[in-house]
Amino acid sequence: ISDLSPTISQSEIMIEKTLAFLSKICKSKHHATCFELRGGLVLVHSSLKSESLVVQQRAIDVMYKIATLSDGRVFALNTLEQLGNSAQSNFKEDRSMAAKSLYIIVASVDTRKPDFPQYAALGLEFTQKVIKTFPTDTSIQKIGCFSARKIATLAQKSNTSLDISSVMLPILDAQRLLGVQIQKDSLDTIWALMGMKWELRPEELRELTVCTVETVKMNSGISSSGRSFRGDVVTSGMAVFADIFAEPVHAVRVLGMQKVERVIELVLSLIYACLDKFGNHPFIFSFGFSVLQRLCNVNDCHNLILRFGGIVAVIDGMAANGGTANIQEKGCNILRRLAAYHLEIKLTIVESDGVDAVLNNMMTHSANEAVIREACSALSVLCVDKQTRTFIIQQGGVLLLENAMEIHIGSSLIQENALDALCLLSSDADSEILLTSNIITSIKDSLDNHIEESNVQRRGLSILRNFSLRDEKIKSSIESSGCLDNCTKALEMHTSTPNVIDSAFSIFLHLFNRSECQKVLLRRGMIELIVHAMMANVQSQRTQMLGCSLLCALCETPHSRVIVVDACGLEA
Repeated sequence: ISDLSPTISQSEIMIEKTLAFLSKICKSKHHATCFELRGGLVLVHSSLKSESLVVQQRAIDVMYKIATLSDGRVFALNTLEQLGNSAQSNFKEDRSMAAKSLYIIVASVDTRKPDFPQYAALGLEFTQKVIKTFPTDTSIQKIGCFSARKIATLAQKSNTSLDISSVMLPILDAQRLLGVQIQKDSLDTIWALMGMKWELRPEELRELTVCTVETVKMNSGISSSGRSFRGDVVTSGMAVFADIFAEPVHAVRVLGMQKVERVIELVLSLIYACLDKFGNHPFIFSFGFSVLQRLCNVNDCHNLILRFGGIVAVIDGMAANGGTANIQEKGCNILRRLAAYHLEIKLTIVESDGVDAVLNNMMTHSANEAVIREACSALSVLCVDKQTRTFIIQQGGVLLLENAMEIHIGSSLIQENALDALCLLSSDADSEILLTSNIITSIKDSLDNHIEESNVQRRGLSILRNFSLRDEKIKSSIESSGCLDNCTKALEMHTSTPNVIDSAFSIFLHLFNRSECQKVLLRRGMIELIVHAMMANVQSQRTQMLGCSLLCALCETPHSRVIVVDACGLEA
């Protein structure tokens, strides 16, 4: 390159021969590096500007060779822009040059470059031009899909937002035109593009949804087309549906309920088809559950999910995929959301073995925080009547909740959800069941480990308040476990949280006649805590009533009466 530079600058034939020769002798990454260091990049850049199409073609050949040897990271942005202009202007009918040019540009997209967004935008722009130029060429369409997927994946990793609109519609057009030949590639590419969280225009979102419904239905094995079931295409389609409804309220508003209904019916039909005749396809269940989970956030979609058999589909899908954690997590979440509004739905879930599915989750995935969090939450919603609560207790529900709280003692959300469930389960459970369990110990551990979490304190103390109204054995267990110290700590840490204070006051009142409780109440500074909590929550009538009752009880002896007065109890 350096020896011939003075000559080749004056001769297009010499440039052509030089580029052809360089293309042949570059055979390793070392050669590619030498090419870069010896001025080869300047040579190809100037050659792309040549009026000779042959010279431009030879330059593209060399760049393609260098790109395959060095991952294409050596080319500057202005060289790639020149390449794109040259390829688009002069090689519209040359699929080989188009494919090579696309490879060079996409191979140059690298997240390590400071101007990565510009490289990525150029790559997407050229990709859509190639796709539109060769709409019926299956090979070019596959290369274009691969290129768009790669750029989208890199953009997601670098958290870069790119406008995907320009490339999305040409891919959908090619999918309709070429059909089964590129359906899997195009759906995978759209899924990758959707991962960049670019907000599509309403007409684009509608077009994408309609096209995806058509493609998935065509390959579902349940349509009148007669085409057999293709699990790979259906999986990709379900993934696209999940991303379409990533912002469910917006998507439903844009699409309208008629299109949303088509999607829900298709998703549930496919789940049932996999359960009944096509065998287990975990990813279809996973993405299908994602769609249902997101649409549960929209009130108008609840009835549609229920109408098309969503409850049984979810419960049976969980049973068929017992070892897949993310399916179990989503399944519990869907059941909880469906059950949250109507008692009749809760009972339907219970009758459809929904409680069994949740309890099985807690046994199989006891170490998985996400699954346990959703399972505890679902269980708390499903404890709707005494018969269900009795069944859960008989199936070891209390023990499973205690185990979950112990394993995930650091998760405040799991503690909150498990305490909610325990509160309901213990409301009408026999005292003997409570005494033979470790429920009080579990509650105390939860309170000890989440002293600053008001939600955990409120839930835990609420259960202890209910227990303090029970028989003497339960009361003794509360005292001996040290839970009165948790009440004291709650008064210190959550003085301005009425619900926490009310439960602590109630426990002290219910256990007041017991010697251990009186010892705690007469500790130095304790009455000051009670008075301070009353003054901090002066607007809460319940707090004032409970606080006054507690101070009145303390005033039964002259000694404690003096302490109450000195602690500003009369002012309170």
